[in-house]
Parts: sequence; structure tokens; C-alpha cells
Amino acid sequence: MFDKNNRTHKIRLIAIICLLLLFLNLGFGSDQNAKPMKYRYFFTLVGDAKGRILLFFPYRIYYEALADIELIATKRNNSAYEFTLSTVKEAYVARTLDFGGKKMVLMNADYDYKKNMDFAHNKMNYLKNNLPYYSKYIKSGDVYPYEITNRDKYAVKFIRDINGIQKDVWADLKLVRQFNNPKFETYFHVDKIMAESIKSFNHPTFPKHQPEELKNYMNKEWQSIQLDYSVMMNEISRLISTFTEKHVKFEQENPFRLKFRVVYSNPWTIHIVGDIYPNMKIWSDWKIKKVVRSIKISALDFHVLEDEFTAEIRNKKGNGGLLRMLLKQIE
Repeated sequence: MFDKNNRTHKIRLIAIICLLLLFLNLGFGSDQNAKPMKYRYFFTLVGDAKGRILLFFPYRIYYEALADIELIATKRNNSAYEFTLSTVKEAYVARTLDFGGKKMVLMNADYDYKKNMDFAHNKMNYLKNNLPYYSKYIKSGDVYPYEITNRDKYAVKFIRDINGIQKDVWADLKLVRQFNNPKFETYFHVDKIMAESIKSFNHPTFPKHQPEELKNYMNKEWQSIQLDYSVMMNEISRLISTFTEKHVKFEQENPFRLKFRVVYSNPWTIHIVGDIYPNMKIWSDWKIKKVVRSIKISALDFHVLEDEFTAEIRNKKGNGGLLRMLLKQIE
């Protein structure tokens, strides 16, 4: 009897240990964020303006900036993570130079010169042949590659807290020109524009309660703090070109608040959306048409799985721009 009970006890003990190991392996009951996590950060800013001056003089202006990087997130304390650069996958600025949109230039950055050149020529070929509306007017296109010379993880960094606020943003890629034309240094600030865009995540996304209560807020609304993007828009305008810096001064008519709500929840994910369609004047007849922030967080420990921000600006003629940013966990 003793041996049989002892055997049963051992079997139960082994079963409990196996279940515990499985439990820990799945990440439940453990601090899975103690080890670094990998994220993708993607941003794109596209703007264009076209029309006629005095009915006779056509103008066509196109601008596109894009950065696609990978980041490592390391837990700093119970509510904050430090994000640092892992690698730059893609970074470029494409823009027309002349008033009529006949000349297109592309500046791009990479660690590898050959890869950089291959990408530049392929992208320019697309712009000259497939860019809606503008391609038929482009008569010439030049590429200007930059080499990224620093692989320091602090070339891009920021701190993000559990509530979605990102601060202490820094971006400084060391770029070496592969050509001798200093004037283009005033046009290629993709890392600085990227840093300004990251600052858009500068407001809390949770209501004033503990994140554990979020599941109880399905379809209940709460508001963000008051938001005014004038400073960010003017800084990006300054970085785009000397022309926009001198001639375009953005001033948001009034602050506004995003309306947040939980739109989806299960044992693993909570999805929060905040949006507003303010039709808010910022310059001349240009207005902010929409701002949307969509956040998916882990229901287990509330670290961010995905955070997407979209803002659109247009005028009556349809001229304007679209800013889109995405922070997404990939490992």
C-alpha cells in the first residue's frame, strides 16, 4: 500500500511539474517582457499639390518620405520600455524639384552601397512610370544615395510607457553622401522627420483607471487630452524644404480630443481605437480632416502589440498630405 501511494504521489508530482513548465513556456504567470522584444517601426509621409496660378501657370509638387526600421524594446520598470535601433531596412525621400513637376529626385540611405543603388534605381523607375498623375509630367530623375555609417543602437531611441506615451525621442543617423552636391543636405532629413513623427504618440491612450479594467470599457468612450499638432507640423515643414519653412506656417485653429473606446477584447488582446474628424483649419484653406490612433495591447501584461497613427490634411482642391505610422511587435 505504501509503495502504491508513493508511486501515485510521484506521478502527480511529475504531472504538476509538467503542467507548470507548460504554463511558464506559454508565458502565463511569468514576466515575458524581462527579455527584449523586437518591433517594426514604419512611417510614411506623402504630400502633393497641383493646380494653376492665374489660370495659366500650372504647378505640380510631390513629396514622399518613408522609413522602415526594426527596434529592440527592453523593459526598464513596471510600466516603461526603452526602444532602441536594431537596423534600418529602408529610408528615402522622393520629391519634385521644379515648379512644374518635371524633375524628380530621390535620396535614400542604407548600410550597403550596392543595395542602396539598386533600390534607388528601381524606385526611380517606378516614380517615372507608375506614380499616379505625376509620372506623365516627369522628364528627368536623379538618385542621390547616402551611406549610413553608424550602427549604434542609440541612433534611434525613445521611451514608451504602458499608457502609450512616447518621450525622450532621439534620431541621428550618420549619413555620408555618395555625391558632391551639398544643397541636397537641406532636403534629406528622413531621420529627423521620423523622430518628429514618433512624437505624435505623446498622449495617453487609457482612461483614468488601471489597465486591468479596460475589458469593462467595451464601446464606452473616453477622451484624450487636448491635442495641438501645430509645433510638430511646423517642424516637419522646416525639415521638408527651405521653401515650406519660409512660406508655410501651420497654426491649428483649436485643440481637439480623440474619442477612445475598446472595440475588441479577448483573453490575449485588447484593441482600442481613438479618432476624430475635425475639419480643423491649419493654414490657408488646408484643414485636418481626420486623426485616428489604433492600439492593440496584450491582455496578459498590457505591453503594446501594435500602435498605428494616421492623420490626413486636405484643402478644397484635394491638395494635402497623409501621415501614417505603425509600431508593431514582430518577435
